[in-house]
Amino acid sequence: MFEYIRNEYNPSPVLVLDPGARPAGRWVRDLPYSRALSFRVPADRSALEACHGRKWWATVRRKERRLRADVDDLRFRVVTRENELRDVLPKVQHLFAERWAGEYTSFCWKTPEGFAPYADAMVDLAADGRAELAVLEGDGIVLSFVYALVEDGCYYFYQHAATQREKYRRHSVGKILVTKLIEDLVERPRCVEFDFMTGESDYKREWGVESRPIVYRIDEPRTVAGAVRFAVRVALVAAKHRVQFGPPRVRTTAKSVLHAAERTRGALSRRS
Repeated sequence: MFEYIRNEYNPSPVLVLDPGARPAGRWVRDLPYSRALSFRVPADRSALEACHGRKWWATVRRKERRLRADVDDLRFRVVTRENELRDVLPKVQHLFAERWAGEYTSFCWKTPEGFAPYADAMVDLAADGRAELAVLEGDGIVLSFVYALVEDGCYYFYQHAATQREKYRRHSVGKILVTKLIEDLVERPRCVEFDFMTGESDYKREWGVESRPIVYRIDEPRTVAGAVRFAVRVALVAAKHRVQFGPPRVRTTAKSVLHAAERTRGALSRRS
């Protein structure tokens, strides 16, 4: 859980941000995985406005005005109370499943069962001010969400999705949510750094100014048995990464096969 964030739910992450010293007395291999974009949260509104030009801000505000004209009861909020979280978390899972319907993803949020541990973790961590759920709502549904964690002054942008329905998508609801979330962090300070975590999508590049490497760390005890396990794990993970990050044609074919396998498993599960 939670990629390279170390907490009670993820005590030994296999992903490592900015890899430094390696564990002593073990077989260790750091395989390149991705990069993470981050930035310092602006100190005030004027510093926030300086992050982008006037045209950028005018475009975002125009999109929000048009969205408000097209949607009933548009609302941005940050949810941390247990009763409110219990109400909105199932809607978040539904939006994630809708977003990835017909596509393969290795992430387990497509089903309520796979999402459940993350829902419980959100409720638990939010009670201590270490997690929160930012949502953009309208027409009685969640249009976009950010599942975030807060540790040691850093705001971790763990999961994000936006509806693909054309009525809302044309207004860039995901971009509106991210902008309003960062505005909220400036108005109600609760961190000094914002970490977009894995990936360098365009919407992250609009804000992220520092790019840091993420590696997949494989380590085993420096024994004969450990050496065998280490070699097997390195080969398997390297093969998986070649598919995941390889040429587009390879990725497309692999995802099609994995999606077909996912559908088959689902059908067999429903029959049993």
